[in-house]
Amino acid sequence: STNHWVTFPLPGTRSNRSAIGAEVLLESGDLSQRRVVDGGSGFASQNDRRLHFGLGTREWVDRVVIEWPSGERQILARPPIHPIVTVTEPER
Repeated sequence: STNHWVTFPLPGTRSNRSAIGAEVLLESGDLSQRRVVDGGSGFASQNDRRLHFGLGTREWVDRVVIEWPSGERQILARPPIHPIVTVTEPER
């Protein structure tokens, strides 16, 4: 496929290790997407907590804003696309 994507695993430090409740806003040109890390759904099941964003034919991401459950706000400018980009919560 010629489409692009980026996936963010978000290990928490101050909030909780799984970053449940973290909210991520991705902006790429006129595209804006928001995802939230949730605790999963269903009885005795497990969901992938990594956040995946499809970019279509866009070849870049302008910025990513992460609102951690601790209240910390983190901004990434022009992160790479296609890889899995791990972003750890700041320990401030």
